[in-house]
Amino acid sequence: MRIVVLAVLVAACGFQVRASSTDDAAAGDDGAGPGPGSDGAMPDAAIDAMVDAAIDATPLLPCPPAPSGCTQFTCSPTACHYVCNDKRGWTSGRDRCVSLGLGCIATIEDSAENSCIVGATLPSFAAGTSVWFGFVQAASGTEPAGGWGWQCGSSSFVAGNWGTFEPNNSGGNEDCGLMIEGGAWIDGDCSTQARYVCELSRLP
Repeated sequence: MRIVVLAVLVAACGFQVRASSTDDAAAGDDGAGPGPGSDGAMPDAAIDAMVDAAIDATPLLPCPPAPSGCTQFTCSPTACHYVCNDKRGWTSGRDRCVSLGLGCIATIEDSAENSCIVGATLPSFAAGTSVWFGFVQAASGTEPAGGWGWQCGSSSFVAGNWGTFEPNNSGGNEDCGLMIEGGAWIDGDCSTQARYVCELSRLP
């Protein structure tokens, strides 16, 4: 009974299938891989390099110009960030990101992005320059810490102070994420008038 082994090679623009059999061994194929007199099979490392190059060559969409009242800044090569200074409640800020074509109210992926937003917006609770971002508590969440999640996408990151002194639901109606001094997060009253940060993906 003849046993056929299929080896699939990924080529730059498609697939190439090579069939070999146990007859190869009889013909002197020792299975050591491509070499002099081989059929040109490509090593895995070369295939990986081509795939990586194709991904790296994918053109990113440009960042739209910042609308009046907003400033564009960069925290990631694959996203455009904007801080908008027309102070609004959290829900209104979220909706304004969409209506301005600036993606969604920002999802913070890691401490580097959190620090980047701090550097671009210089938030301060005392000075009234805090900023809304996309962390929000579900209506069914148990106060103060239950049911928090992201308006857009997902992230496992939380600021260092979160879970220590915040959230605290002070006043009984704090369900939206507000960034203050040093990139600390607090749960704020969603009707508080504050600036807001939008994030737009540059991936096609």
